[in-house]
Amino acid sequence: MITQQKSLIIIDKVVKSNKIIIQAIIIETINLIGKCKGWKLRTSICKSIKDNYIIYNKNNLLCRAMKEFIVYDGTLSFTECTALISMKDLNN
Repeated sequence: MITQQKSLIIIDKVVKSNKIIIQAIIIETINLIGKCKGWKLRTSICKSIKDNYIIYNKNNLLCRAMKEFIVYDGTLSFTECTALISMKDLNN
């Protein structure tokens, strides 16, 4: 059982350590937020994640997908934009 004192020690270690997140989690988070609060909030959430986490990001996919997402002005989901960029990469 974790006591309150142990939890304070654990949280202190978490705050000081590097936080790593994968793209799939970011994509799903941004899509869920968009469904609840609208697509415009997604870009600020993405910026916040980028500022606070180390993102496992092959070929800078996340940033390129966000640019594509902005171009489509919310008519494509962030996941669709990620898939679109991936398909373009695989065709080259």
